[in-house]
Amino acid sequence: MKAIECIRSIAESLYGIHKELIKLNNTHPVNRAEGKDKEEKPKNTRELDPSKFM
Repeated sequence: MKAIECIRSIAESLYGIHKELIKLNNTHPVNRAEGKDKEEKPKNTRELDPSKFM
């Protein structure tokens, strides 16, 4: 029974942290979506030019 109580306590703590992170994400202006160029891809998804490998 002690293990169940421990797991329940961990779950409640994680839920509280989750709610606080959602609040922080919604209030922090840097994290708000901005209209970026749709042509600009993130660096890790750009197509590679094979001629640059050699």
